[in-house]
Amino acid sequence: MSASPLPRFISLRAGPRRGLALLCVLLLLLCLATVAWDAVDRRSWSAVARDRGLARRHPAIIETAKMIDESDAAGLVVAEALLDDRQALQGSQLPDPPPEIREIVLRGIAGRPGSAYGRVLLGRSAPSSGGMTLWMKPLELAVTAAPGLDLVTSELAGRYIVAWRSLPTADRPKAAATIRRAFRSPAFLRTSLVPALGTLGPELTVRVLPEDPATLRGAAQIFQESGQVQAAELLAVRMKAASAPPEASRPKD
Repeated sequence: MSASPLPRFISLRAGPRRGLALLCVLLLLLCLATVAWDAVDRRSWSAVARDRGLARRHPAIIETAKMIDESDAAGLVVAEALLDDRQALQGSQLPDPPPEIREIVLRGIAGRPGSAYGRVLLGRSAPSSGGMTLWMKPLELAVTAAPGLDLVTSELAGRYIVAWRSLPTADRPKAAATIRRAFRSPAFLRTSLVPALGTLGPELTVRVLPEDPATLRGAAQIFQESGQVQAAELLAVRMKAASAPPEASRPKD
């Protein structure tokens, strides 16, 4: 009985070997470029956080961002903290966000273009002096992607209130619907109801309040405390009409 011959080793020709070697070199270069870009991006948002005082006031945020593997995701965390920090320091009347914050957001979105979180920050970082599409479109897309997130709706509704007088007529119905939904949030109701009177006017402001007893009672209290007599009277009429029993139907002859 003769032994079966051993399988012969077939070596690759020079062409395929060179191709595989070239592919390995290209993959190595791609990995090195990714690592280098990650390092450059991290240095960029770290410098902005340092220059804006965020690293000094909130060092834990920077340390947390440094632990996130992807620099684009870490940059979005830092951008949100920078926007929140500006609002906490300067109140509701804010100048346009510095362009470097928006640049951080744009780099983050480039790495994760489908992120609703990134779209919110893109809308928040948009300058108010620019076109409305700079904030309107990303925030509307974020609301669609995350319909249950009150923060997104409140941000878009707040922008709509500020820009109401400049809104095209065709955009006002969807803006009013967004404001109505945002008013269901007690926090948004407290901070935005009185400012809405200045742009929407008392009649429209009362009309866009949602048909929710708790919200209407909260609005009535805010109107009373802030001395908004006309709005309070309009709301009282609306609440009285809503609580009135329907008229008894007359018997047919």
